[in-house]
Amino acid sequence: MIRYVALLLAVFFPFFPVFAHPIIESNNARIDISSMDYFQEQPNSPLSLLEAKKRFQNDEAISAKTRSLTFGISNKATWIRLSVYNDTMQTVQRRLRAGQIWVEKLDVYLVHNGEVLSHWLTGDGQHANHHLLPDIGYVFNVQLPPGESSIYIRGYSLDPLTLPIQLQDYSVAQLSDVISHMISGGLYGVLLTLIGYNVVLYLTLKQTVSLYYCLYISCFIIMNLGYSGYAFAWVYPHYPLLQNYATLFFMVFHGVCGLLFVSCFLNLPTRMPKANRVLKIYSIIAVVASLVLCVTQQHLWGSFLSFSFLAITTLMLIGIGIVNLGKTADSIYFLVAVTFSMFGLFITTLSVWGIIPYTYIGYNSAGYGVLIEASILAIILANRLKGIEQERITANYLASYDPLTLLRNRRSFVDVGRQRLHSDMTSQSPTSFVMMDIDHFKRINDTYGHHVGDKVLTHVATFLKENVRTQDVLARWGGEEMVLLLSDMDKDDACTFAESLRERIQNMPLHVDEEDIDITISFGVACTQSHNRTLDALYKQADIACYQAKSLGRNRVEAYR
Repeated sequence: MIRYVALLLAVFFPFFPVFAHPIIESNNARIDISSMDYFQEQPNSPLSLLEAKKRFQNDEAISAKTRSLTFGISNKATWIRLSVYNDTMQTVQRRLRAGQIWVEKLDVYLVHNGEVLSHWLTGDGQHANHHLLPDIGYVFNVQLPPGESSIYIRGYSLDPLTLPIQLQDYSVAQLSDVISHMISGGLYGVLLTLIGYNVVLYLTLKQTVSLYYCLYISCFIIMNLGYSGYAFAWVYPHYPLLQNYATLFFMVFHGVCGLLFVSCFLNLPTRMPKANRVLKIYSIIAVVASLVLCVTQQHLWGSFLSFSFLAITTLMLIGIGIVNLGKTADSIYFLVAVTFSMFGLFITTLSVWGIIPYTYIGYNSAGYGVLIEASILAIILANRLKGIEQERITANYLASYDPLTLLRNRRSFVDVGRQRLHSDMTSQSPTSFVMMDIDHFKRINDTYGHHVGDKVLTHVATFLKENVRTQDVLARWGGEEMVLLLSDMDKDDACTFAESLRERIQNMPLHVDEEDIDITISFGVACTQSHNRTLDALYKQADIACYQAKSLGRNRVEAYR
């Protein structure tokens, strides 16, 4: 198990520098953001562009120390002013990225010499439009005239307000987009592969834990599709309310699915019934509360609930993992997996709430954490289910084979024998039944001990396995009796074959403790006729013939007449 986890980490960690790569600034020094400042409005007091410009002119703004601004969850709109200088003699086109997917309303104004040249309005409070670029944010085609221009941005959101600002050359922006989309495609591809793999495991082994795993990862994918804007752009572009609340609800539902998976994975209903009941109540309350807030369109409280619930739930999963450490199989690996998820979620939460500087890798850490968590859990499940399947195979083997001689047992012989007999009857081929009884077996046990008697049985069984055909069915019938079903062999041929076995085993004494123990066997042979077409009838006739062989002095072959 350790080597699989180590291999997983070795695969993923080298890509982390690539994950950070998509934040690529334009290296064209002629077009640059010379300054950037911002201020926040008072709640429910929206300002016009003219009013905002006056506040900037009166130095009521704060100079931004970073190009990516985050303000957490609040009902305050934020104004940003970008000062941009074009030192060429012609209008230059640049792409402006001005907000994350969940910004509810985004106004962007391009102002030159006091005149508003362009005004754009977008956000997830409106119908999705061409400004929405999934996985990137809201982008704008800005035509910058020669000289100094100002770009005013007003962002408002009841979700965490995140405004990463980039002014890029289009070629650089397109490269950044390609890398971002490739990473997202890889993320979804791996997660969908893990889901498919566990669906196969569930359909094959009927283990409920695999189904809960699929539900957990599927819910994350749905949540992430809304979180990154793919669902809004492709699935419900004309339903901004759905975009606003679906992601919030699925954040809660994702956490609930995680608790369901953990409950099944760690067998909490049996091992920790009280804790499991608490988790159920906690989950039901969270789902009901989220539904109520979504239906009543309490966006701000819904955001607080969703982010808080997901963070608290992740901490609870780590706590459950610590409590079960060493008490259940694979608990250490479960703890490692959940820790990756928690750490990723923690970094993303700090990033979108503005506690740490916004970066691409920080913003997407929750996805990478879940990817590593899902992969580790998939390895754990695969190993656990492999063990379950091996136990099932072993149990089936023990139910079908004699543990001492490793021959089929009576039940297995009857099942296979009836199928073989039916096949031979269909093809109108003869079938012979041979009953074998080791002579004086009780005397061997009494004289040498039962351990030697066991060695005699294994000696005979090994000899028979090595000297019968692959299509023949060999089994230990019980005690010292063994049976053999010979396909496509009539009574005369079966008697000849049995005689060859008898002669050879007679000349193969068992050597035990420097003493040779002679072994002989009495054989009874029966063959299918028009009146004995069942396995039971053949067995009874072969048993009668075997009894005749013993009555006539043992160590001989007799056929039923």
